[in-house]
Amino acid sequence: MKTFISDLHLGDGSKADDFHFDTELHRFLVVYPNTKILGDGHEFWQADWDKIVWAHPAVSQQLLLAISQGNYFYGNHDYLPFAKICPEFYEDDLIFAQHGHQHDVFNKNQNPMQSLKKPKTPIGKYITQVVGWLERLIHPDMDDYLLQLKKKHGDFLWIAAELQNKENELARSQKYNLSSKKITIEGHSHEPDVIKFPTGKIYANCGSWVGSEPTYIQVNDNTVQLRDGLDYRVIKEVKIYE
Repeated sequence: MKTFISDLHLGDGSKADDFHFDTELHRFLVVYPNTKILGDGHEFWQADWDKIVWAHPAVSQQLLLAISQGNYFYGNHDYLPFAKICPEFYEDDLIFAQHGHQHDVFNKNQNPMQSLKKPKTPIGKYITQVVGWLERLIHPDMDDYLLQLKKKHGDFLWIAAELQNKENELARSQKYNLSSKKITIEGHSHEPDVIKFPTGKIYANCGSWVGSEPTYIQVNDNTVQLRDGLDYRVIKEVKIYE
């Protein structure tokens, strides 16, 4: 059995901090101590390390342990400082897992082996910082409001970007259909799901631990399951082998 979570986004405890499951995540990481954390565990686009640790001491200690054990894989919100000390992806005979920002036109970074002295900042960082400022100034749920507004009214730029991201995602899925990996696991989009393609390949998304419904992915001997992070119930599952 292997477990995967993503997108915790531990913040500084201010109104812009969207993580509110310290007790639940601490318990989860005690139950599943070898969980693979697929990036964005920390919200470094809006907060400093010292403030994050101060706001979430117990969970921060567990994440440091995960980093030391090689179980933490960087995303776009924690690209700095982790890109050179944490791996980008996890793989074994069946599974390829990574954060998923690598094919997002708003959030992909440059090659982590290049110099970090003048990194090319993705536009998604600026958008996140503006939303964080609005959360502090106006209302802590401003990010949810803006997301719903975007979905309701639409915007050509956002729609075009989302279509491009989906095209990239499908292209990656097709690429992995040709590889030896049967299961691809990602986070980033905050949209939990597990899908089995007609080819037999499986795509799973961990979802996130912000909002009200934290989720995770569990891979067992013959199933890939999307599970609730609070009560561990199975939300959706597919069989690896029929």
